Amino acid sequence: MTKLLQSIWLATTILFCLLGGLSLWSTHNSSTMAHQEALERENQLRAELLKRSIAPLFEPMAQAVAQYPAVPSRRLESPAGQALLSAIDDNTPDESDISVALYDANGKILFSNHTYKIDKTLESPAFDQAIGGSASNHIDQFTTADTEGEQREQTWVVSYLPLPEEALPFAAISLERNHTQLLAALAQKNHRALMTEGLAFIAFYVALMLSLSVILRNFRRSEARHRNLEQKLQEHTFYDQVTGLPNRQNFIERLEYLFKSSAEGSLNGPFAVLLTDLDSFKVINESLGHQAGNQLLKSVGHRLNRCVGPNDLVARMGGDEYGLIIENIDDVTEAIQTAKNIHEQFQEPYMIQGHRVSESISIGVAISQGQNQTAEELIRDADIAMSRAKQNGRGHYELFNVEMHQEAVNRIELENSIRHGLERREFFNRYHPIIDVESGLTVSAEALVRWNHPERGELAPNHFIPLAEEIGLVKPLDQQVLDKALADLCVWKKHFPEHSGLTVNVNHSAQHFHGRPSLEVILNSLEAHSLRGRDLKLELTESSILKNDLVASALFGELRKMGVHLCMDDFGTGFSSLSYLHKLSFDMLKIDMSFVAEMLYSDEARKIVHSIIEMGNHLGLGVTAEGVETQEQLDILKSMGCRYAQGYLFSKPLLAEEIPDFIQKRIDAQSKTAENLA
Repeated sequence: MTKLLQSIWLATTILFCLLGGLSLWSTHNSSTMAHQEALERENQLRAELLKRSIAPLFEPMAQAVAQYPAVPSRRLESPAGQALLSAIDDNTPDESDISVALYDANGKILFSNHTYKIDKTLESPAFDQAIGGSASNHIDQFTTADTEGEQREQTWVVSYLPLPEEALPFAAISLERNHTQLLAALAQKNHRALMTEGLAFIAFYVALMLSLSVILRNFRRSEARHRNLEQKLQEHTFYDQVTGLPNRQNFIERLEYLFKSSAEGSLNGPFAVLLTDLDSFKVINESLGHQAGNQLLKSVGHRLNRCVGPNDLVARMGGDEYGLIIENIDDVTEAIQTAKNIHEQFQEPYMIQGHRVSESISIGVAISQGQNQTAEELIRDADIAMSRAKQNGRGHYELFNVEMHQEAVNRIELENSIRHGLERREFFNRYHPIIDVESGLTVSAEALVRWNHPERGELAPNHFIPLAEEIGLVKPLDQQVLDKALADLCVWKKHFPEHSGLTVNVNHSAQHFHGRPSLEVILNSLEAHSLRGRDLKLELTESSILKNDLVASALFGELRKMGVHLCMDDFGTGFSSLSYLHKLSFDMLKIDMSFVAEMLYSDEARKIVHSIIEMGNHLGLGVTAEGVETQEQLDILKSMGCRYAQGYLFSKPLLAEEIPDFIQKRIDAQSKTAENLA
């Protein structure tokens, strides 16, 4: 029996030991895995917050990478590198064992706060997953030797996050933190728990409960940190970090909620959206700095909040644009009154860094129209009204109407039509002859672009040139005009080989004067048609060169070396024409037609024309009078010494194939006159 009891005791002891060991082993493994998952979640959230905070610094850092492709240390020493390191330190306070890296799509580290890692290439499934567009985590364990040669295990948690294509060349970001000590502490606790295997069942149970309570407490702390990080992420998602106001996403969700409530019948009345845009923010931001600009944005937000009720919403939509939602309005006058109140608030100047700053605001107002409307459509309507307000000048407001939307749609259609017209080469040239008033012969022809619109017929430039300049299509349009004008000039010269001085005048937009490529376009066109520079006269208005006369001066110098003539068009209508004549050495002047038209009725206009002609002749410039429509005007211009004239007295703008007949008629008329005189 004793042996049996001893056997039972031994078996019970062994069983208790086995069960206790298995229980502790299982607890150890599960707690370790749970801690790792919690650490991974926390690390990933920290990485998300860090990515959002340092995202504005990616572009300057990308420039530093491009500038120092082979010198990692110079990247870190550059202003962009220092700014990025500082931002990382600000967002990871009191953490020394931390590593942040930016990768390209091939896993190469383009930036890290640890210099030795830069330009190394990472190969990891977790990184591959991030490149594929999904965040991933990785526990990295390795062994290092300390100063005494002792081997120590290190445990790091790494989170990889994908970056949007706008962050190129950066494709992913990683946040790596050292959790060796925390995991070592956990292992030590589990080791102490394993040492209790020889104790009685109650002691084993109590020790197990204590261990579980420690684990539970740690989990609660981890969950608290997790909730705190989630709250911060929520704030980044729905609130503007500069002003503290709701952001665009928050604004849209509020509108969607209001539309849903309106459909359910729980709203008392319609609601209004006001979109605002500061009229001078760019000037203030550039003159006083971004910090002053941020201070102004905060102050604007405070003033806008004074103009709305407690249930209304003021949000920063981005840049210097704000959005307001006014709920349960009785009629449209309530929304208009809010706009007026906003303008009153802006009458008082702002004090920004000791400077008195006056700012005005443009406002677009749109009222909800029922269930068939969406949040984005209401914002679009307010934005259209705001654009109209800005067109009317500083400090205006406009209420949206259907006509505004139709105008915006027409504008988009016209933009697409211009693009398609360029592709289908619907644009063509008419030519307005320029006459030598002494000989009566044609010396040149000004190319005037027209649009053979498939539905509206022939359109003059004022119908499409301003929009083409605004949307950046005037360059390819001018290129077509130039190429066609030079090709037509070649044909005319073949008709009149004895008329070697025949040239063509081509108008040039201000958008061309931005560097060497503009010059290459002109020179290549001349070379392609086997023409010399002196065969081309470029007509330029003062506005074409007003923004950057230094660049224009350099380009003009090279054009003049090639023999290209420069004509200042609409002379006398600008404010600085004389200074540009001196700086840029024009060859010709064209007197604006408004002076020529008033010359018969206004002594002042006649004096202006006479002065321009005398000045041009004194400076050795060819002077052309535009808009000559009567013989009386021509006689006066001749008496003043004007050399060239252009206008309907001689001809309307002609098609290219009509120019040879016109030139021949002028030659025949000149020959007949010479015979009569003989």
